[in-house]
Amino acid sequence: MTILEYKNINLNHYSCDIIEYHKTLKDVLNRKDFEYLIWQEWKEGYARYIENLIRDKIGLDKNNTKLSDPFNRTCFYEIGSRYISKIIEDNFKLANDLKGIYRKMENYENKNCKKGAYCT
Repeated sequence: MTILEYKNINLNHYSCDIIEYHKTLKDVLNRKDFEYLIWQEWKEGYARYIENLIRDKIGLDKNNTKLSDPFNRTCFYEIGSRYISKIIEDNFKLANDLKGIYRKMENYENKNCKKGAYCT
């Protein structure tokens, strides 16, 4: 059983709680590995997010990846894109603020935030 199964986190539901996913991984990864994870999801996720905006504009289906074992690098694209979409949905001012998006992804657990909120 994986840690995600143990915590009952199903990443294939598009509305999965990405905050719980990151809290779980932060608990099991060392600091450097978690920082690398966030960096990869930010970098690859933003690229996928922009790709899907373009695909939507020209009438193509979004590029979404089913997340399943064995996980590979494409999970960074999908999870990052979902996370970024949620951040921008919650605060549209961040749509063109790459540093702001990164800070939200990196600091999701601000003690002044409600569960699941994106705060600085």
